[in-house]
Amino acid sequence: MKQIPEVSMEAGVAYARTAAMSGHPPYTLTEGFPGAGQPLGYLLAKTAEVVWAAASSAQSELEPYLLPVRNYMTALIAKAGVNPARDFALGVLTERVRQEEDGWPDQPGDPGGRRTRHGTGASHLCLLERKHQLEDAIYGIAGQQAAAPSG
Repeated sequence: MKQIPEVSMEAGVAYARTAAMSGHPPYTLTEGFPGAGQPLGYLLAKTAEVVWAAASSAQSELEPYLLPVRNYMTALIAKAGVNPARDFALGVLTERVRQEEDGWPDQPGDPGGRRTRHGTGASHLCLLERKHQLEDAIYGIAGQQAAAPSG
């Protein structure tokens, strides 16, 4: 029996936490324009990738990062529903910000060469501002899809 991936805030946190253990941001090969016909696991992976990238772009314009977030979330919403898709994206964002605050990546071993924590000083403000901008965008995308007539 094939296991269906979970779509929830907890699943988003777990996905981002697993990606951080690798020491690299999540990356999944793109398989064409996002759509509800693509496998759920693929849509979860791409949603996590684009939310992660948007959260990590605090020193850049947000708008170029929002288009892929909008596209993959729209496809994920069509596949899994508005609330699960929104919660998954928020889970990835929450965990990504936590990692930055704690000094990502969360890898075992020698701490030498790791970045210092991002959660202090003036640099923390850009992270919090981006987090709130991205949260607003995720809620906006989910709200638009919930209001859109189906079918």
